[in-house]
Amino acid sequence: MKLIRMYLIICFKYKRYFVLTCEYNYCNILLTIDMFYFVVLDMNKKFLVLTTVILFCLFFILIFNNKYSENVEKRNVINNNMNLVSMMLETEEGSGKYELTTLNSWPTDGYVFNNELSKCENGGNVFWNEELKKVVMKGNISDKCYIYFDKYNLPVINGVSSSSTLNSITATINATKGTNSIIKYYFSINGGNWIESTSNSYTFNSLSSNTSYEVKVKCVDSLGKNSEIYAKNIKTASYVNPSVTYVTTSVTSNSIKITATVKAGSNSISKYFYSVDNGKTYKNSASNTYTFSNLSAGTYNIKVYVQDTNGKNSNVYAKTATITSPTLSSYIIGKYTGTQGDNGLYYHSSSLSNSAGDNSYRYAGSDPNNYVCFGSTASTCPSDNLYRIIGVFGSQVKIIKNSSIGSMQWDSAETTVWKTASLNTYLNGTFLSSLGTYTNKITTTSWGVNGNDSSALTPSNMYSLEMKSTYSSKIGLMYASDYGFAATQDYWDVELCDYDGTAYKYNWIYSSSNEWTITGFARGSGGSIFVSSVGWVYNYNGGFTGISFGVRPTFYLTASTTCTGGSGTSSDPYRIG
Repeated sequence: MKLIRMYLIICFKYKRYFVLTCEYNYCNILLTIDMFYFVVLDMNKKFLVLTTVILFCLFFILIFNNKYSENVEKRNVINNNMNLVSMMLETEEGSGKYELTTLNSWPTDGYVFNNELSKCENGGNVFWNEELKKVVMKGNISDKCYIYFDKYNLPVINGVSSSSTLNSITATINATKGTNSIIKYYFSINGGNWIESTSNSYTFNSLSSNTSYEVKVKCVDSLGKNSEIYAKNIKTASYVNPSVTYVTTSVTSNSIKITATVKAGSNSISKYFYSVDNGKTYKNSASNTYTFSNLSAGTYNIKVYVQDTNGKNSNVYAKTATITSPTLSSYIIGKYTGTQGDNGLYYHSSSLSNSAGDNSYRYAGSDPNNYVCFGSTASTCPSDNLYRIIGVFGSQVKIIKNSSIGSMQWDSAETTVWKTASLNTYLNGTFLSSLGTYTNKITTTSWGVNGNDSSALTPSNMYSLEMKSTYSSKIGLMYASDYGFAATQDYWDVELCDYDGTAYKYNWIYSSSNEWTITGFARGSGGSIFVSSVGWVYNYNGGFTGISFGVRPTFYLTASTTCTGGSGTSSDPYRIG
């Protein structure tokens, strides 16, 4: 009796889940049986036993019928009652034409349940259970039902394109709509929750670098129909350090300019590091160029590397660069800025007023930085080795001793011919020998030794006369024109014999003593032109060359003579190789 009561409770509590309405009658029958049981309870035992047997038979019949009803509802099979169910499938999408099918299961792929057309003849209701993927009927089990399915195309995912960084993956879905438009996209990574988006692209952040992830995607159309899930393995990027691909150098006489060609990696470049001492020390810069200045001649081991914003360093690029000492002539010419008088230099072109017009570069002024140390490598140049640069003539530098080597006769025979002059013999003999190995720095030159009969000439006029005749030797003396052009340009139109007063104050060659020039005097029995102690240029005739005046040896350095340092001041003269 307890079993019957339990069944009644279940019947009333869960009757809404049963498909067939006749089940409600079964419950009523059981209720009647229950009441009858109580009535006959006092009858004789034999009758009671018989009644009990009958009741249990009915109970098992009801259980069987209930199970059958449950199977009709829940099984995805319809051939148990094909005479009661007609399933109609649309022939083409949107055609409205249907054909009877003999399928024994509910279609899911490519079809959608038509709720409007699906009906039963005797009032039964049919609907689609999306979770169970089947048609459910409520009503009389003997009702005849017609089930319609429309042709339906699901959205299709054609593929997934992707891009990745060190810590992110961006997946972009390439999908084609089916019957209806796609309205939503879903993304999942490594089996995680689905992320909904109205965009076909999504970026997963905070990932690990150089790691493979499984990305799954799907899309949903306006009817809520899902595409198939598409899966793809995507790997995040590995960290790429910056690199130095090439380095070029631009070398001057005392500097090296380094230019780096670089390539960024995972992050942008923030700093450049440069070294010229093989990596012992580095200079850093935000630029891809750096210039090391005030360098001496020699070979430098250059190293360059860069650093990105994450503090990651590139490879170290190494190369060598050699600074060769410039020739002294090119170094001096390099001091000329293009403005006459800058750095004490004048370019004597043909267009420069009152100039020599020989394209020479000459120093002029009271005290230009034109000192050079010749014949010594001592850190402090000895006074006896200190010379001054008259100028650059072609590729040769003409220098004059800073101070006199003593008072001497121009020619003891009192002639005006330099070739045979006693002073010429001494300078190219005794004095030249005293220079030792440095004599190979002195070139043999054609000296202008033409005699003049007057000192009442401007520097340019004197120069044109001096060069009419020449004599070749290594050592000579300054020209009278050299002295004239050593004053500033304001005095080049003044006759040399009038270089007293103020002119000498702006002339670096002036030394406040009488000094010989190489320029002879052509008039009379003999004589030569000299620079007086008061600054003017003067000449005597008639045995005048036999007088002793100061001597400042003058000569031209070879074109290959190099400049190894110095600033040209008396305390820091130019050094030659």
